[in-house]
Amino acid sequence: SHELKKKQADFILAAGGTLHTVTHADMPRKKQSGADTYAETLQLWQAGKTVTQIAAERGMVESTIFGHLEKLVAKDKIEISSLTHLISPELTRALPKIKSAMEGLKTDKLSLLFDELGGVYSYDDLRLARMLIRYQL
Repeated sequence: SHELKKKQADFILAAGGTLHTVTHADMPRKKQSGADTYAETLQLWQAGKTVTQIAAERGMVESTIFGHLEKLVAKDKIEISSLTHLISPELTRALPKIKSAMEGLKTDKLSLLFDELGGVYSYDDLRLARMLIRYQL
């Protein structure tokens, strides 16, 4: 009520405080929305930056950037072929094994694949393999 607000204001002033109207500028900035963060990663990727460079520039870990790339491939914003330079010859040779593990587990959940394959492949490698298997093979 107006009366209560006036009493609160009088008390603050009597206690030596000041009154300040909160404006939009005083509000904490909202964390970036998901759409913006993917667009930012996409822009840096298209500018020729590496995953390591993008992660450093954005203050994120590389696995987050790999997640963004996977999302962008799924949304047809990035061609899967533009990721091939990230795939080591060892990972290329392991693709059939990883694909068969995915089929055997009936899932492509990274943690389950990681365990099933004995932790031999990093989560980033498994994510790359999953993208290749989903969108190319």
